[in-house]
Amino acid sequence: MAKKLENTTGLLIEQTVKQARLGLKGSAGERFELFAQLYFTGVVHEDIATQTPQDLAGQTRSILGFLGKRKPGRALVRVFNPEYARDGWNGNHTVIEIINDDMPFLVDSVRAALNFRGYGINLVIHPIIAVTRDKAGTLKSVKALSDTGNKAKSKAKSKAKSKESFRAESIIHMEIDRQATASEIAEIKRALNTVTDDVRSAVKGWMPMRNKLAEIIDGLPAKGGAGVEEVREFLKWLDDDHFTFLGYRRYDFTTADAKGEGAIVRNSGLGILSKPSTRVFTLDNSAGFGKVRRQLAASELVTIAKANRRSTVHRSVHMDTIGINIMDARGKTVGEHRFIGLFTSHAYSLSPRFIPLLRRKIERVIAKTGLKPSSHDGKALLHTLETYPRDELFQISEGDLLESGLGILHLQERQRTALFTRKDPFGRFVSCLVYTPKEEFGTPLREQFETILCAAFNGTVSTFYTHIGDEPLARVHFII
Repeated sequence: MAKKLENTTGLLIEQTVKQARLGLKGSAGERFELFAQLYFTGVVHEDIATQTPQDLAGQTRSILGFLGKRKPGRALVRVFNPEYARDGWNGNHTVIEIINDDMPFLVDSVRAALNFRGYGINLVIHPIIAVTRDKAGTLKSVKALSDTGNKAKSKAKSKAKSKESFRAESIIHMEIDRQATASEIAEIKRALNTVTDDVRSAVKGWMPMRNKLAEIIDGLPAKGGAGVEEVREFLKWLDDDHFTFLGYRRYDFTTADAKGEGAIVRNSGLGILSKPSTRVFTLDNSAGFGKVRRQLAASELVTIAKANRRSTVHRSVHMDTIGINIMDARGKTVGEHRFIGLFTSHAYSLSPRFIPLLRRKIERVIAKTGLKPSSHDGKALLHTLETYPRDELFQISEGDLLESGLGILHLQERQRTALFTRKDPFGRFVSCLVYTPKEEFGTPLREQFETILCAAFNGTVSTFYTHIGDEPLARVHFII
């Protein structure tokens, strides 16, 4: 069946090339034929089976023309409803096309931005090809990326090839549900321009941010005790494929900005925080932010929190912030190194017993209960803490975790619906864990919980996560 589909796709592409080459002669026709083959590489037949060779030919000509001129270092983005008279092909969807230097996170980030806004994605074509351009950015030639590493068969060809500088470029063609108005199309384009800019900034700043982290680790006191050593291990753990670094900035707490956040140290920004205007936290009570931030910094060498901003890179979720205190000679907190990014999937799947900071937090909480780890209740509490929502485990204080952990443990004795809440120190949200008997749980009950919580806290649901495991209780984690 797969072979048949492959042959069918090949026939459709062959017909497309034949249709498009009408009127194209010599090198122009040859370049188009090669581009078409590269463009459709990996496309599943079902995705294009409903389109005619004429429309596919028009689509391919159109994007090859769009590829025609681009200077490295910036993305080309266009969003349009194709019309035959203008574009050379017709379509039932709104089309997104992006030409960019090849780099990580591009397709994921574009897809996440569209999904977050509720746009249904009907088709994705994403070839990466090698191109040469002149100094003005005009396209000269295209080639399969795999061919750029092959040795030329003759000295003459090798010499000619050495004069060409091939660059890997990413082509994204997506089709979404058709948008009716020009304002909707303009808004999509604006959002995707932001996405491509942020992806470029994050990728450019990735190695400098890792170098900055290494510098911070080296600057930690050599004899700072067990607490400092645990922080050192945690920062190394972050860099070991457990955190996607998107931005960095240094703050000076000896002076405050208008937002009460601490003054940004000039030229310290990296990644998506390169621009001083980009905020990590946005608060209604900005005057109180600085006070709370300093209280947290005074009690912990490292603070972990959620940013108000959703990530425009990789995943459309609220970003994680890692704050590392800067101390003066007297031990007073005078500033902060702040990284912003996303914990990786590996960080969420790993047992917290193997994560620096979390492992000590869990050990201390269990010790405070007086339970023996080998006892029935001790093992049950350990399981509760190991399966606690990971973001919560990073952010919650030991006192709050102790109270919630014991409360959840007692639910095993008499199963019932129960609520555990944690207020964000900065007053931005309330985290609510709702436990309820599994056999009673369903969408209607979850919606009732939402209504009650939103009314109680005068807020809205930002997101929720449902967990149904082997335990008799289902858990829903609401962020209000």
